[in-house]
Amino acid sequence: SYDGTFALYASGGGEAYREIYDSEFELRYPMWVGAGFAYRDFVFDGLTLTGDLQWTDWSTIESIDRTIAWSSSSEVPDDARELLESKPLRWEDTLEIAVGFDYRLGRSLVLDLGYRNSPTPAPDETYDFLLPQTDKNVVGMGVTYLQDFWRASFALEYHAGAERNITGTYDMNGKHLEDVLIPSLSFTYAF
Repeated sequence: SYDGTFALYASGGGEAYREIYDSEFELRYPMWVGAGFAYRDFVFDGLTLTGDLQWTDWSTIESIDRTIAWSSSSEVPDDARELLESKPLRWEDTLEIAVGFDYRLGRSLVLDLGYRNSPTPAPDETYDFLLPQTDKNVVGMGVTYLQDFWRASFALEYHAGAERNITGTYDMNGKHLEDVLIPSLSFTYAF
């Protein structure tokens, strides 16, 4: 469930306007199936190699249907309202491929490094800013310190999005790029 405000900035014939509306919609994420392997003591003791494949059934999501509280003074034309309220997706299923390394430096310290290729399900003609929709190369690295009953971990994940130059659409023409850096810190205590 998504609930919040929807801001629209538009210019037509040199005159620009900005309108903000309340908006909500529901989106059910699709089924996915994955398979993976881990090979311990790969090349030398303490190094584990992992690999994963994940297929996602994006094609089952046919459209995104939003409820937008249009104001009576809205300058948005009816045809544009229809496009914003119901967005056909025509997404394609994707297959992600990942590989990772886990290196145990003694009893208490673990280093992790991984890579994942994450293709976009969205074709140019139905691109939408709602969900990240560029092909991504994802690199992650982390360090974990372990003791008998607790562990502390720090990780960084960088999503390097491929640039998309979209033309010929009603509302999403232009250059789109999604680069994301995600830091993660966790502490776990087992009892």
